Formats: sequence, C-alpha cells, structure tokens
Amino acid sequence: MTGGGTALEYGRIFCCTAIGFVFAQSLFDKIRSPERRAAFRKAAGSLAPGIDDRLSALTVVIGEALVVTLLLLGRPPEAMGGAMLLLTIFTAAIVRTIVRRRKVACNCFGPSDTPVGGLHVARNIVLAAITATGLGLCLLDAPAPDRPPATTVTVVAMAATAALVAEPGR
Repeated sequence: MTGGGTALEYGRIFCCTAIGFVFAQSLFDKIRSPERRAAFRKAAGSLAPGIDDRLSALTVVIGEALVVTLLLLGRPPEAMGGAMLLLTIFTAAIVRTIVRRRKVACNCFGPSDTPVGGLHVARNIVLAAITATGLGLCLLDAPAPDRPPATTVTVVAMAATAALVAEPGR
C-alpha cells in the first residue's frame, strides 16, 4: 500500500468506509430485535423461494458480518469482493421478484411494508458501483499476489448473477 495520501488511497478509504457503514447498519437492523429478525427471515425466504428462509437469512447475516469484519481487520480487497458478491446476489433476487410480479417487502434496512422495486435495484447498483470502485482501487494498490483472490470473487459474483437472472424454467 502506498503512503502519502494519494487520490487513489483516499478514494479506496471512502469506498471501503461507505460500504462498511452500509453493511454494518444493514446487519444491525436485521439482528437488533426478535421482531426484526423474524421480519427479515420472512423477507429472505420470499426473495429466495425454494431456499429455507432460516438458511437464506443466516447466509445474508453471516455474509454481511464477514464483510464488516474483513474491513475491520484491514483486508479491504476481500471485503469488497465479498460485498460485490452479496450485492450481486441481492440485486438478482430483487430483479427476479420484480419480473415475477411478486409483492415482497425487503426489510434489508429494518422493517418495511414497501415491496421491492426499481428503487431497490437502483440503490444496489449505486452500492455495487461504489464497491467495484473500491475493489478496483484496492487491486491497483495491492501487491500482485493479493490480486487473484479478489478478482476471482468478482468473477464468481458476475457468474452467479448471470445464472440467477437467466435461470431457465422460472
């Protein structure tokens, strides 16, 4: 990592801080009370039909906690790669729900009765853009051996999105 406060370094810090805050807030809102946990579990099951709602909700909570933990441990490339993977999956699940014309509340940032829609997709695209920028800045600033794992996570995220969006027969 370079020192001296370069524009790239400030950009990376901004992106990582923004994503860290969003994921920490989202995680906190999901687990802070039994009512919120239940509402999120129901939403997670509705956004990922065919997957047990407890497993779906637990996977999201663990993923968000992992992103925050990796950032706190000073592993921004892995954290941003994980955030990109989660945002890709979240966005694909929301798009599938919209395409199927299902009315499902997100409950991603606390209780809500508002069904997922275009604003949720737009929000996730903005977050994904911040994440991709942060990941790119991390990779530009990282020694070569650190680049493949984060790049691999990004490629897997893109493949997962393609598979979820283009799933035949649904």
